[in-house]
This record gives sequence, C-alpha cells and structure tokens, in this order.
Amino acid sequence: MSERTQSARETLGHAIERGKERGREWYRDARDRAADMRDRGREQLDRTRDYVGDHPLSSVLVGFTVGALLSALLAIVLLRR
Repeated sequence: MSERTQSARETLGHAIERGKERGREWYRDARDRAADMRDRGREQLDRTRDYVGDHPLSSVLVGFTVGALLSALLAIVLLRR
C-alpha cells in the first residue's frame, strides 16, 4: 500500500473518530437539555397545582377568560376566510 493511501486512510479514520465524538457530545448535550426542560416543566406543574389548590376560584376565572379569548380569536380567523 502506498504512503499516500495509508496517509489518506489515517486522515479519514481521524475524521470519522472526530465525527463520532462530536455526535456523542451533541447527544449528551441534547439529553442534558431535555432533562433540564423536563425538570423545569415539573417545577412549573407543581407551582400550578399549588396555585390552583390555593386559589381555585381565581384559577377557574382565568381559565374561562383565556378559553373565551381563544374561542373569539378562532371565530374571527374562521369568519374571515
């Protein structure tokens, strides 16, 4: 095997290894970010449950108001078509 072929194989092997390592890093980063987002979501869910438990009437009124506004916006959009 020629020296150029051997050099090319080594270079390609190094590039493949760098690519694999980069892929592993990206996977770890994505996994860590997903775990962080999941934890934040759980914290928000706990806060929401606490708020609804402490302020049930206020929570129902806010939910009703948001639902009414979204329904009105949807009706406007659908009627314009």
